[in-house]
Amino acid sequence: MAAINDYRAGGFLFSSVADGTDEKERDSSRWAHEIVPAVRAATSTG
Repeated sequence: MAAINDYRAGGFLFSSVADGTDEKERDSSRWAHEIVPAVRAATSTG
């Protein structure tokens, strides 16, 4: 989170390195449901 705050990033990207479709779906779901909300919460508090 420090890099996002330090450089005032306006966004961040996700790029899955998974080989199979199931793994890509799992990674995308985790990104959408766990990582994005955590980053939003961390950056909104200052």
